[in-house]
Amino acid sequence: MEKKKKITTQLNYSLLKQIGIGVVAVIAFIISWYLSYRFFYQGEGASMSIWGGTADFIGLFIGIFLVGTVVGLIGILVEKWWVVAATYFLATVSFFIFFPFKLLPVAAILFFLIILVLTFLSIERERKVRIRVNVYKILRRGFPVVLTMLAIVLAVSYYVSSVEDIKDNGVQIPRQSFDSSTDVLESYIAKVYIPGFNKDMSVSEASFQLVLNEFSQEGASWREMKIADNLESTLVTEDIDVNDNQAVMGAIKDNQVVHDKALELYQGTETSDNLLGSFGLGDVASNQPIIDAAYNALNDKINDLLQPYRSIVPIAFAITFFLMLQFFTFFIKWVVYGAVWLLFIILKATGFLQVVKVPKEIEEIKL
Repeated sequence: MEKKKKITTQLNYSLLKQIGIGVVAVIAFIISWYLSYRFFYQGEGASMSIWGGTADFIGLFIGIFLVGTVVGLIGILVEKWWVVAATYFLATVSFFIFFPFKLLPVAAILFFLIILVLTFLSIERERKVRIRVNVYKILRRGFPVVLTMLAIVLAVSYYVSSVEDIKDNGVQIPRQSFDSSTDVLESYIAKVYIPGFNKDMSVSEASFQLVLNEFSQEGASWREMKIADNLESTLVTEDIDVNDNQAVMGAIKDNQVVHDKALELYQGTETSDNLLGSFGLGDVASNQPIIDAAYNALNDKINDLLQPYRSIVPIAFAITFFLMLQFFTFFIKWVVYGAVWLLFIILKATGFLQVVKVPKEIEEIKL
C-alpha cells in the first residue's frame, strides 16, 4: 500500500513538473511575440522593418531562440499529450495579445499550432524508440520545420504590419539606419567637396559652403560673387580690407557676423536656386537641415521608382524577410540544439529529471 502511494506521489510530482515546463513555454512564447511586435510596430517603422537596426534584429532572434528552446524541451521532457496540447494552444493564441486578429495571421497561427503538435509527436516517437538518449538525434526529427513555420508566421506578421502603410504612405527608409549610414558620407563630403561640412547644416548653408570652396580653389575674387555689393558695408564695419581678397574670403568663412550676412544674401539668389536644383533639392526650405532634405528626397525617389509596383511591394518585402529569417534560423537551430542539451545536462545534474534504463521489446522478422 505504501509502495503504491509512493508511485502515485511520484506520478503527481512528474505531472506538476510537466505543467511547469508548459507554463515556462507559454511565457517564452509571449516574450517572443512581444519582441516581434516591437520589431514590427515600435521600431524604425513597420514598412521598412526589413532594414531595422541591430538592436531590433537581436530582439527578434532572441524571441526565435526562446521558442526553439522551449519546443525542444517539451519534446524531450513532456509526456502528457494534453499538457502539450494545452501549452501549444495557449502559446500560439497569445500571439493575438500583441498582433491584430486578422484572417491571414489566424491561418498562419493555426498552421503553426498543427506543426508544433506534429513535431512533438515526431520527437516523442524518436525518443521512445531510441536505445540511448541523444538530444540532437531526438530533436532533429521534425524540429527544423518548427523554425521554418515560425519564420512564415513572422513574415506574415511583417506583411500585415506593412501592407496598409506602404500602400497609403509609400516606402520609408528607417531614419535611424539612414542617419547611421550618413556618418561616413559626412566625413567624405567634408574631406573632398565641402571643408567644414556637417550633416546638421541647413540646405542653403551647405550650398553656400560649396560655393565658397569653389571660389577659394579657383582663386576667384570675392567681388565676382553676386552678393558682393551688399556685403561690402558689413566688411567695412568689421574692419576687413575689401581689397584683400584672401582676407575677405577668410572673414566670410570665420567671422560669424560676415558669414551670417553673406549667407543671408546668398539665400534666394539665382546661384542658390540652381545649385539646390542640381542636387534635386529645389523644392525644400532653404533653412531645412540638409540631412532631412536628403532623407526626404531619397524616399521620394524610391517611391517614384516603386509607384507602378506599390501593390506587390509588401509581398516582395515579406518574401525577402522570410528568406532572410531562413538564413539566420539555420544558425539559430544549432544554438538551440546546444541550449537544450545544456539544459538537459543541468536538469539531470540537479535531479529534476532522471535517465533510467528500461527493457524494450522489439520485433524481428524470421523465416
